[in-house]
Amino acid sequence: MNKTLIAAVLTIFTTISISAVYADSIGRSKVIPSVINANQFPSRKARFARHTIRIHIPPESRGISELSIEIPAGVIIKNDITVHNKSGQKFEVNSSINETRVTLDFPEGFVPQEILEIELNKVILPRFYPIWRYRVYAKLEDSNIELSIGVAEVRTRL
Repeated sequence: MNKTLIAAVLTIFTTISISAVYADSIGRSKVIPSVINANQFPSRKARFARHTIRIHIPPESRGISELSIEIPAGVIIKNDITVHNKSGQKFEVNSSINETRVTLDFPEGFVPQEILEIELNKVILPRFYPIWRYRVYAKLEDSNIELSIGVAEVRTRL
């Protein structure tokens, strides 16, 4: 009886605690940008969707000069990408896409404490896979080193 009750409680707790959207970042560093979260619209399983990835730039960080996002296998992204801050102010970016990676080049840096929202507007998804992981890398201003800033995981409802 006790084992069944414990198993039931653990199952319910696990089910409740799993989020629809999950982002694994390097933590809340004070000097390195990090992935906050990601989501999909529409949130249900769809063939065409918009994926949004949010990135925090801490106050002591240098600005981002380039972002690279690895495209999950089977996902196709069209060159319709919008970058803006939390209040909706759009930023000009030079974007390039190949089969495995999206590269965003920022001609001007960002003010620290910004939250960037990167909207991948025309995403074509494979039919039978509910989870997509985007690995995100950044180059900071005055640096050529590519830093891993987190993994944005998008989950859909079936």
